[in-house]
Amino acid sequence: MKNRKSRRGMALPFTIVAMIVVVGFIMTMTQMNQGVKTQIFHTNNHQLSFLLAYSAFSRVCAKVHSFSWESRPFATEPYVENKVALQGGFYDLVVENTKDKDFQADIYIRTTLAGISRMYFWRIRFNDDLLDVANQFFVEAFLNGDPADFPVPGKDNPFARKIADLLKKRTDNQKKSDLLASEISKLKKPAEILNELKGRSAKPFDEPYPITPEDIEIARKDPVKLPELPAQKNGELPSADGPDTSSTLSGVDSMLGDDMAKKSKEILATSKKVADKRDEAWKKVETLGEEGKEEALKILAESEAAKAQAFGDMKNFINQAKTGINDAPSAEARIAIEEMVSQTAVAGMQNIVQSIERDYDQFDKDGGAYLMGLQTADEVEALLNNWQAAVALTALDLQNLESISAQLSGFSMPAEVSKTLGKGLETAREHYEIIVKNTNEAKQRLQELRAKEAREAAEAAEAAAEAAKNG
Repeated sequence: MKNRKSRRGMALPFTIVAMIVVVGFIMTMTQMNQGVKTQIFHTNNHQLSFLLAYSAFSRVCAKVHSFSWESRPFATEPYVENKVALQGGFYDLVVENTKDKDFQADIYIRTTLAGISRMYFWRIRFNDDLLDVANQFFVEAFLNGDPADFPVPGKDNPFARKIADLLKKRTDNQKKSDLLASEISKLKKPAEILNELKGRSAKPFDEPYPITPEDIEIARKDPVKLPELPAQKNGELPSADGPDTSSTLSGVDSMLGDDMAKKSKEILATSKKVADKRDEAWKKVETLGEEGKEEALKILAESEAAKAQAFGDMKNFINQAKTGINDAPSAEARIAIEEMVSQTAVAGMQNIVQSIERDYDQFDKDGGAYLMGLQTADEVEALLNNWQAAVALTALDLQNLESISAQLSGFSMPAEVSKTLGKGLETAREHYEIIVKNTNEAKQRLQELRAKEAREAAEAAEAAAEAAKNG
């Protein structure tokens, strides 16, 4: 009885751990993929809207084809459909005879999908030929229009005038094109064809290229005399001592153009917030239990946001510092910058590693025992899903930590800083390996319980059948 109570007491912390990693993972991936999602949404909406409209267009053609042109539904008045549901959206349809054109029809389709409306227009021509039993349609024009241009039967249709003007312009251009093609087909020499097209003939480049006016003006000016620079002072010579390595750089550093001290403080504050918020959320759970769950999740979301910012700031800080390192006036100055940057980055990484340790301080010790205490496959499956989410987020944290460590490769750093860096990475890897190991054990435990429950169900069914037979 005591063991069951102990397991129930541990269930809440492990659930919160899983929710922590799920919240962090979702926030991180959402920020990274938001732009891609928006592009995919608009592209997908555009394609699906056209397919929806084309389906409605095909329905109209099928109705005419199934009967005859004389029996078409829009023979005497426009054919209208409103709010027809199709493929998760809906469309509005107006079909009418083309004015002053036999065997032609105008089809207006307005689609609405995911709150976005679009309008499509087709003008079709029916092939009324007794020798062609296919009775096929030809598309005379296809246009995209503004949804506001969707016509209302019986009222003036400005969009129809746009179509008429466009088709008239197309016909006029076709006549000119056909006439020009007929004339060009009679010519054989490229120069004659170019002349017929009223093109500009290329001139031979026998003469040297002309000199640009800017070069002529520069050549006319007297050369500027270089100023005489004073001799370098002793402190400016390459052999001079660099900055004092015992003190941290402060103010605006001329080699970087940035306030390194200010950025360093911001990174340390942000990374410290990650660990502090983690600890605050865990204390809510430990003291309030289930009642503190909702508030703990809000605090965890703040921690994940701070973690994402800390990782990004550290990577940018290291990249920007490389400019100052390359421009350092002496070896001592370069070492001072490298040590300052490495100390800041490693301190920030250590704060994040501390937050990871806080997440898994109970899990590392009692995760396996808690797993073996579960007696049903459904309980194990629920726990496995949470642990797999934890594996994904821990892997992402480890990837970011190793990426920053790689950026610091080759930087000068004190021995204690290097030791802290190595120990922090080792701790993060150990936590990752433990949760992966326990996740694999959970998969095996799930298979065992599924097999056991299947056997018990079969035995129970057999016993019930035997009892029914004997009864």
